[in-house]
Parts: sequence; structure tokens; C-alpha cells
Amino acid sequence: MVTTTSALFAVPESLGMVDMEAVSEAARAATLAQNRAGATRLEAAHVLVEQFARSAQAQAEQADEAGAGSRRPAYARLDPEARARDHLVAACQLTCWHAARLVTAGTQIHRRLPRLRSTVDRGLLPEQLAVDIACRLAEVPDAIVSAVEDEVVARFTDDLDGGDRPTRNAVDSAIDDAVERHDPAAAQDAAAAAAATRSVRFR
Repeated sequence: MVTTTSALFAVPESLGMVDMEAVSEAARAATLAQNRAGATRLEAAHVLVEQFARSAQAQAEQADEAGAGSRRPAYARLDPEARARDHLVAACQLTCWHAARLVTAGTQIHRRLPRLRSTVDRGLLPEQLAVDIACRLAEVPDAIVSAVEDEVVARFTDDLDGGDRPTRNAVDSAIDDAVERHDPAAAQDAAAAAAATRSVRFR
């Protein structure tokens, strides 16, 4: 007999009892699908930035060919990241803060963080955790970002495998520790930059 009340509980019954192994497998599959949907959103944010950048470049080239230059001064033009953020705010009903983080994470993952991208694409990280890691790694210098990325991605995937989901504070601490190990001077610079940009939020 098969129940059909919902997709989750469309599992075989044995002796009048729900097969718990099948339910667990359905839950794992749903989590994987949710994580992969997050990967798609991150890729879409990156693609939006690329498209807006190409559009701006094409418009600038057309204006140059016409001999008129840009019709708007530089200070009045939004950069591709800002345009992508605004698009996501309208299309996905996100706050500006969340949309900006999604854009930052998407561009970082697809341009600068290959190991994190591979992990995200396979559905091994929840979207919010991937965003937290990518946004924090955006502050790490290019010279050491690969080593720091490898260390923290390995650590957090192991944590998730063990049933422990890291908090944003745990992400910050782990990355700070990794930066300090790989480049103490960079750690001091990153701490100063973080202190200048971070603010308290009530959510």
C-alpha cells in the first residue's frame, strides 16, 4: 500500500507502519534539492552581474561610436553589482541587504572560489551557509584565499556530515583563525577592515 497525502509521505508502508528509512531518504533528497536550488540562485546572481556588465559596456561602445559619450555622468551610473541587487530585490522579494549578499556570494563563488563552487554545485552546503562563507572570504587577500578556502570548506563540510550546522559567528571565527595561520599581517588588516564595516543588526 502507498500513501498519497503528500510527496514526503508517498512511501511504502510495512505492517501498517511508515518505513522510517524511506522517510529519512525523502528528507535527505529534499535537503539536497533545496541546496541545489540555492546553488542555482547563486549562479543566477553571478549571471545577472555579467549580463549587466556586458550591457553597460555595449552601451558605452555605442555612445563612443556615435561621438556623444555617455549621456549620464559616472556618478549617476549604477555598477553591475548594484543593478543585479536591485533586480533581485524586485524579482525575489528580498531585502537590499540580503540581495547584496547574494550578489557578492554569487560573484565570489563563480569568479574566485572554485572549491566552494564545487561544493555548492553538488548540493553539499545550505544556501545561507554558502553565502556566509563566500561573503566573509571576499575580505580575504588573493594571496592566501585559496589556502583559507580549502581549509574552511573542508571543515564545514565535515561539520555538516556530523550533523552540526555552523553559525555565522562560527564562520567568521574559523576564517579569522585560518587567515591568521596563513598570513598574520593580513589577519590584522582584515580585522581592522571588518571592524570598520560590520554593524549590529536586530533580526
